[in-house]
Amino acid sequence: MSKRINVYSSSEAAQTLDEMLPSVFSRLGYKEDHTFLDIKLVFGYTMSLLAVGSFLLDKKFAYKETLNYQVILTVTYFTLSLCLYIYNKTVVKGTTYAGVSKDGKKVKVCTSIGNADPNYKVTIDRSDRKSSLSTVLPINTVFTVNGTLQNEILVNWFKDQLADKSE
Repeated sequence: MSKRINVYSSSEAAQTLDEMLPSVFSRLGYKEDHTFLDIKLVFGYTMSLLAVGSFLLDKKFAYKETLNYQVILTVTYFTLSLCLYIYNKTVVKGTTYAGVSKDGKKVKVCTSIGNADPNYKVTIDRSDRKSSLSTVLPINTVFTVNGTLQNEILVNWFKDQLADKSE
């Protein structure tokens, strides 16, 4: 049994649905791919190390002794921040879930919801298809009046979306 949500809060519904995606796709035979997250972590940890290095230089040495190093650290930090921003905008592009099936097919799911919008917009990109599938899941079809998520209905909905319609 899942936790109950406020059925009038579209952002709460979207967050709950986003959190359920790994479980849903696991039941459909996909394993979550953490490549996007790993790359973001590398950027984040590197930028943190630069900030710590900058702090330690300031703490240990005089301002004039560290000025050149601080400029290098600041420019490097700015460059990494810019690279992370570009990576998020061009590669990740709002991806909520990425996974790989047992036979090597990749799936990437992007989701969004408008403010006070009862429709959960889903875009599914599969490596074995040339085009992506953009569809809408009405929130009231997967949540009860009490705000409880109906897992089976959600899994079946995604299963239908992933099914080859041409067969």
